[in-house]
Amino acid sequence: MSNDKIDGMSNFKSLFNLNEYELKILLALMENKELEVGKIGNLSGVPRSRCYDVLESLEREKFISVSSPLLARPIIYKINSPDELIKYKIEYLKKDLTENIEKIKTFKQSNEYQRLKEIYNNKKEKKEEINEEEIVLFLRRVKRQSKVIERWMRLKNMKNNPLYKKVVEIKEIYKPNPNQNIYK
Repeated sequence: MSNDKIDGMSNFKSLFNLNEYELKILLALMENKELEVGKIGNLSGVPRSRCYDVLESLEREKFISVSSPLLARPIIYKINSPDELIKYKIEYLKKDLTENIEKIKTFKQSNEYQRLKEIYNNKKEKKEEINEEEIVLFLRRVKRQSKVIERWMRLKNMKNNPLYKKVVEIKEIYKPNPNQNIYK
């Protein structure tokens, strides 16, 4: 299988969610319409041992069909037309989407969903309570600090005030000595 054919099929590969081996086998079958496993392996470059599971996967998704009777050998695989591939892919996607929608609707009525709602609602309420408490605490701190700053400024402006002199005196007494190691 030439790389030119594979390189030009990136859109097909992604739209149909195909892996490298599936794409190679489909292209080999597109060129020859129907083949047995040995020839599919030779033409596609996919190891024969992997061809069986890849062909089974492609048959399940209706890309190909088995055209020989159950016990007949060799088994012949036949590719469906590009129009059929698109038709089957659309049917498969619709079916898959419908199943997923039903699963989600069922999930919405489950205990797990109810638990998720409880967790979400509790978290939201707690967050609001914490924010209110934090705001109140912050405002109290600011109020206290502003009062202390206000008092200090008044004292500083009154250098003759005996209280200010006492504070400066105490500050000098407890001023750390830079040569003294306080962590001994």
